[in-house]
Amino acid sequence: MSKLQIDNFKTELADVSRVLIPGGGKLTSLMDATHRRDQWGPIGKGSCGYSNVVLDGDGKAWCWGSNLYGQLGQNNMGTNYNSPVSVFGNHTFAGVYGGHYKNMGIKENGELWIWGYNGSGILGDNSYPGKSQEMTPISVHGGHIFAKAVAGLTNAMALDTNGHCWCWGRNGYGQLGQNNYSVFEENDKYTPTSVIGGHIFVDIAIGTCTSYGLKEDGSCWAWGSNENQNLGLGITDAKVMTPMIVSGGHSFVTINGGNGNDAVVAIKENGEFWGWGYNINGVLGLGDNLSRTVPTLMNHVDIHLFVQADLGYNFGIGLKDDGSTWCWGSNLYGQLGNGVTIGTGSTNSPVSVLGNHSFVQIKAGAVTCCAAKTNGEVWSWGMGTAGGLGNGFDLNSNVPVQVVKTFPVKV
Repeated sequence: MSKLQIDNFKTELADVSRVLIPGGGKLTSLMDATHRRDQWGPIGKGSCGYSNVVLDGDGKAWCWGSNLYGQLGQNNMGTNYNSPVSVFGNHTFAGVYGGHYKNMGIKENGELWIWGYNGSGILGDNSYPGKSQEMTPISVHGGHIFAKAVAGLTNAMALDTNGHCWCWGRNGYGQLGQNNYSVFEENDKYTPTSVIGGHIFVDIAIGTCTSYGLKEDGSCWAWGSNENQNLGLGITDAKVMTPMIVSGGHSFVTINGGNGNDAVVAIKENGEFWGWGYNINGVLGLGDNLSRTVPTLMNHVDIHLFVQADLGYNFGIGLKDDGSTWCWGSNLYGQLGNGVTIGTGSTNSPVSVLGNHSFVQIKAGAVTCCAAKTNGEVWSWGMGTAGGLGNGFDLNSNVPVQVVKTFPVKV
């Protein structure tokens, strides 16, 4: 997002009653607005895995890429699509969210709909273990009014319009926030369950077996697996089963968990980029491959200030105020987007994506990147197997290529 767009967004907040979020809630402060900057664009926020979901200006969801578990919403499975296809069911969504082998949409009334893989009951409709996947959207149980949702491989989170966090799915490390964990499946949840502690969050993020919540004061809270001391708590406990505050007294405006990684990135109001957790392949972009147990500032000779940041599997992506995009970490499939030969050139420091593009939204998939422009164009790079780039081909790309459909956003 450009500085002008951010300033306009702030101006609009002078009358917060005009600024709505999915589910009918209202933005109530600049903090709410700032942490939602990364949703200005059509690309579904969340852990995209090997497929993508986007929203057009009429509220219709479109998907492309791997359809292994029916996550493209085409009422079939196993048939991949290398260009966007509209999700079955004539649904109209206010927001869409990606997840490993599943996708989600929230309607204007706050209903959460989900489709794809149902491992550990992640579809939230109480159908597990009888149903292993759903190939068209179904409604999550409970009658909740949600404003945002995120999903990992086997567990999901959603934030209701009152700021309460709800979790369901696998609970092997206490990532559901219930003050317990599952050895087998005894404490897994197949419908949304409120996180213990009465916390009020304004944003949420998810990792492999970890959960994160951001509060109005900018404090970050974490729970779940801490085997790599990746929760940022400065403690050695392997499992944290209720939310605990991240060390350092930081005030962040946005957080994102790793896409298959035990790592987290967060941004402050001034654009500072902070990371912590497991730093394989330099996924934290801190200039080395050393893991961090507490938030650590990206502090290179050339200071990088970002308005958005995200993590894929062993790589990261950041968007600057001028619309330029930067990547770091593994380049196994060309996901750095800098034209370097695929499979070489991995780096633990940010490098500029080629093409002089100006983007307003970015998203990391497992091994791909997506970015949107103000005119609704979506561009992607990285692994193209199974049609993951949406450009009509099944080839990897080490530079941005345009998705064959545009997605103008009605603001």
